[in-house]
Amino acid sequence: MRPGRALFAVQIAAIGLCVATAALAQPARPNVVLIIGDDLGWTDYGFMPSPKTLNTNQGPMPINQIVLTPNLDELAAGGVVFRNTHNTASTCIPSLRTLLTTAGVQPLQWEDTRTALDQLPEITLTTSPQKYPRTEVEHMRTLPKDLGSAGYKSWEGGKYWEGPFDLAGFTHGLALTHGQLLLPDGWDFGRAGWDPALCGDDVDPQVSCPALDPLRSFLDEVEGDPFFVWFAPALPHTPFTAPQNFRDPYEALGLKSCATAGCWGQCANCPNEVNYLSNISWLDSLIGELIGELEDRGLRENTMIIYLADNGWGLNLQLFSGMGRGKKTLYDLGFRTPLIFNWPGHVPAGVAYDDLISTTDIAPTICDYTGIDRLPEQAGVSLRERIEGGPSPGRTEVIGLYEGIGHFLRTDTWRYLRFASDDHEELYRIDIDPFEKTNLAAQNPELVAQFAAMVDDWEAAHRTPPERLEIAGRLLDSTTGEPLTGSQVELEHGLVKLISIVGADGWFRFGPLDIGSYALSAGLRALNVAWLGTADPVPAALPVGQAGAFFNLTGTRTVAVPGPYGAQIRGILTDDIGNPLPNVKIDVSGVKGCDVVRTRVTTQADGSYRTENLPFTTYTVKATAPPGFQNVIVEGVVVDALDVFTQDLVAQPG
Repeated sequence: MRPGRALFAVQIAAIGLCVATAALAQPARPNVVLIIGDDLGWTDYGFMPSPKTLNTNQGPMPINQIVLTPNLDELAAGGVVFRNTHNTASTCIPSLRTLLTTAGVQPLQWEDTRTALDQLPEITLTTSPQKYPRTEVEHMRTLPKDLGSAGYKSWEGGKYWEGPFDLAGFTHGLALTHGQLLLPDGWDFGRAGWDPALCGDDVDPQVSCPALDPLRSFLDEVEGDPFFVWFAPALPHTPFTAPQNFRDPYEALGLKSCATAGCWGQCANCPNEVNYLSNISWLDSLIGELIGELEDRGLRENTMIIYLADNGWGLNLQLFSGMGRGKKTLYDLGFRTPLIFNWPGHVPAGVAYDDLISTTDIAPTICDYTGIDRLPEQAGVSLRERIEGGPSPGRTEVIGLYEGIGHFLRTDTWRYLRFASDDHEELYRIDIDPFEKTNLAAQNPELVAQFAAMVDDWEAAHRTPPERLEIAGRLLDSTTGEPLTGSQVELEHGLVKLISIVGADGWFRFGPLDIGSYALSAGLRALNVAWLGTADPVPAALPVGQAGAFFNLTGTRTVAVPGPYGAQIRGILTDDIGNPLPNVKIDVSGVKGCDVVRTRVTTQADGSYRTENLPFTTYTVKATAPPGFQNVIVEGVVVDALDVFTQDLVAQPG
């Protein structure tokens, strides 16, 4: 693996002569495996109530009684299912970007952020917005990056479009180059190596299925570390090449079948019931192999498995992508998916909800379970409380924009569509018309106008830059690629200078911060950072930071402050009657070995402050209070565990 690309080279000043000690292990947190199906309609699972029927030689049958998904059915039965979940797009690339980013960005925000990045002279993005390779993910906050800051290792395999895996922060993966538009690196994960004689439920359980070998190598290498897995085999996506054993049950029912070997299934003369359903069963069997691997390694009990499809498919309602009802259209079949959370002993079993859920909720939920702080610009909500039996999130609508196609708005009852090509509008009673066959727009003009206004407001809000965001990054040795743990990174804005300590694996973080122009430095040499916008005023259409700001930096090896690292001091600064004091400088300083450790942050709107990546020692916490108040100094704050130490502060009048 190569180290992450450097945006800027930084010379690090030597800060001492003491030898760093080894970091202690992180406290136990769940491993996370995100399983992503590809082109799989929400109606087409055994565990999902389905309005769709197929004609068989035994008469019409509901598809959920035909399709064989025993492993997904078991995951659903052993966990919580959100049956009414909606992707942010009805095709893979934009919907996967929402899942990849910690902020859970909408596709329009990704594109707008790319446009903003492309305007900055310090950053060069390859090719045009419509072409590959593209490298904007290197400058965004992603789940593997933020989980990496908490000690997680991460692996990418299968459907993934953003170039080499390390640009997105994965520590391991199959995407080694940018690949081609039609065939990104590693797209055949799960298909490659699948041998019916060695894989599946009816073979010797002592024989490993070679299709999982890339993942198996990752698990061997990171044994003992928490991990995040992006498990995205391109199934049931075409080509329909499932082995014959997956086809047999559907052929026995007399379902329609493609006569062309390896049929891609997207042509008028290629009926694809058998082909599509057999590929679903292939995906399900691969998921079974994954679960078996985790069980064999003793990892299952501490692993949260999350399942969804990146977009739907309209079996017998579309002949190919972009036509009819389903993938790459505005219709519900292209967006809706079941969402499963399964973690034995931690997630209730056998629970199903019909709440309106967005895939923007997945990143906040993962952050909640893994102890990652929520980003200030993060979309969506954590589903943890609902998963554990709490109240519904209370969402009344899901709204989205599919660039070039149009807008949609969905409630429990209605689904509104506005097409970009001619601005015509459609309206459906989605609760009783799931395949959107009867357009009721003409009969409900007031409702159409109401939904249109809501869509316009939503788009305006999502194209507005966030008021505050975080800057994060990673500082590595320019020669060896090793993290420069213990170094200090400074962020300067006017009279304010903030200091962050570089933690395990080289991670640092600042913020939340106001939008502005900042200088970022490490050691003695400053860097001008224009990511937050240098124009005065910042153009309203410049949505900088929609996915969070991230910088890969490199420097020269120094002797770092001795660890171990990972402790935090955080708290709230208030006045003597409990009112929060925002924008107050907080200095935290101590001595470790023969080195001074110092970090500086500011309080947020609610008076809270947070320091992190601290080595274990004794600190002094000082708040330089605003006019009218006395400074607050607390000495003897002892940090001796990889945990959060709370030190609230009260400023007295004076």
